[in-house]
Amino acid sequence: MATRFVLLEIAKQPEPERQRTLWDQGKAGELTVRQARTTPRLPPESTTRTICIALTDATVCVTFQSGEPSRSRIEAALRSALERVGSDNWE
Repeated sequence: MATRFVLLEIAKQPEPERQRTLWDQGKAGELTVRQARTTPRLPPESTTRTICIALTDATVCVTFQSGEPSRSRIEAALRSALERVGSDNWE
């Protein structure tokens, strides 16, 4: 039977399939806390999306914190950025 510390390590796994695999090992008593901790974890998937547009003399990148980028969202972000540049407020 898995101890609570093994269960905590299993719960920290970001991928459900990996959690299930470790859970099966824990139920069978084949998993120690150390083994669960040393199991390679994949980094959480980033929710940001960056679009970069290469121009002749510059590259312009727009990063969205959430959602999928679309032409209208890119245009709105670029317009907003240009308004800030025009007002000398660079932050």
